[in-house]
Amino acid sequence: MNNEEKKKRKHGRLVEQIADGMKRIADGTKQNKKRQKGYFERVKLSHSFN
Repeated sequence: MNNEEKKKRKHGRLVEQIADGMKRIADGTKQNKKRQKGYFERVKLSHSFN
């Protein structure tokens, strides 16, 4: 039982970390969608000239 409890605890921490990361990613995409679109358009143009 002791080893199982340890595994559950570790797994729970990982799940929490992943959830926090997803929240951060979601927040970042909301803020940066417009910036990213402009950036990708510039990258496409610069590559087409080369």
